[in-house]
Amino acid sequence: MRNIATAQIASPYPPSFQGDGTFYFATLESSGVVIVLAMVVLVKYLSQLYKDRSAKFNSAVTSFRLILVLLSFNAVMAKLPDWLYLISFGTVDPLWSQTFLTVKRSADSLAQFTWMAMATIIIASAPQIIYALKHPMITGTFNFQAQKSSMKEMAFFIIFITIFSALAAVAKYYEFALAAH
Repeated sequence: MRNIATAQIASPYPPSFQGDGTFYFATLESSGVVIVLAMVVLVKYLSQLYKDRSAKFNSAVTSFRLILVLLSFNAVMAKLPDWLYLISFGTVDPLWSQTFLTVKRSADSLAQFTWMAMATIIIASAPQIIYALKHPMITGTFNFQAQKSSMKEMAFFIIFITIFSALAAVAKYYEFALAAH
């Protein structure tokens, strides 16, 4: 706890950034974007899994969706505690920071289990997924125009989230600047 208290007094940035605000704000911004995009993927494919819950568990589509759900859940578990620690560094009690670092390490340990589950599904279902990709069933034509509009919406969403995360990082910078004076 003494190391965290000393670090909070010496620099407005966590010790791992060695007083460099540029990397701190880049990490804060990019982590925010990764968290939001992972949550979007998580919600989308969880809802599709729920919608198609009558489908076979061992189908290629279900396996692919499970892989995406576990991958995005892993990204949220790995990045969210880190982002919360970064955003709160220097503004909370050092004892809370020490406790939060312990929670962050626990989340890292739990994320390993989702990674192992995902790797197991990939190993078990890769031949089936590859076969399904090489031999698609022809059920209709692909409507590229509909996909094009949803890709535009997603691009605007990503730009919005990037700008929002950058503004949060700038707000944190001004918070540090005001606290220094």
